[in-house]
Amino acid sequence: MGLSIISSTNSEFRFKWSETSPSLANCLRRVILTEVPTLAVEDVVFIENESPMSDEHIAHVLAMIPLVTPPGRYVFPEDCDKKRDDQRCRATLTLDLQAKDEPLEVTSGHLVSDDADVKPVTPSITITKLAPGKKLKLEAYAVAGVGRKHAKFQPVSTVYYKFQPVVEIDLKRCDACAKCVEACPKGVLKVEKGQLAVVDLEECDQCAECVKICPNDPPSIQASERLDVVLFTVESTGTIPPQRIVTEALEIMEERFNRVKSEVEEAD
Repeated sequence: MGLSIISSTNSEFRFKWSETSPSLANCLRRVILTEVPTLAVEDVVFIENESPMSDEHIAHVLAMIPLVTPPGRYVFPEDCDKKRDDQRCRATLTLDLQAKDEPLEVTSGHLVSDDADVKPVTPSITITKLAPGKKLKLEAYAVAGVGRKHAKFQPVSTVYYKFQPVVEIDLKRCDACAKCVEACPKGVLKVEKGQLAVVDLEECDQCAECVKICPNDPPSIQASERLDVVLFTVESTGTIPPQRIVTEALEIMEERFNRVKSEVEEAD
């Protein structure tokens, strides 16, 4: 198998996975969605709530705020008795606010964490609003969890893939009329030096508009895909860098495959 990076930023990671299969590609996608652990608010203790929103509503908003998750520091609640001295079971985030003479918008930036490395990904998420003189005081407890337990633990806003596009042009029959260039919604094709050429193959989404509009019969251009090469896109919520999401997902896959292998060998 081969992996090559297409692009990489703090929020998005795109890569090409060669010599793979549809089943492995979908396995990686599902592991990213359901098995890579992150921190999210699980329990909230309300000491005083004079906002117009109920305790349950505020707790739901807090649970869905993405939290920066440091690697390896937090264990699952069920493994708390097995943690190392440098690990923790939960992080505590507190709110203690009172509006003065003007209404106060309470945002994720007002949350105070007992772990400097655990904080909301963005400070601008609105939690509630307080009328003049009203108070809100609470403690929220964030724990590690995975997406198969609740969507709030998913580390990605989206993860998707497509198979490697293949565009074949019969240059002997193609007269470079450029109708397919105009029909392509992704700008994949271009006429260069009197010949039709592919200029951005990875943007092709196999819509086959170029094939449909070709005046030749049969069409002098064909669009298909390779099932052994996958173009992956991972968009992080900000809790974990997207590159780390992929690395952790692959490590989880390896551990699961090795476990199955060991069980099969033991059965023999």
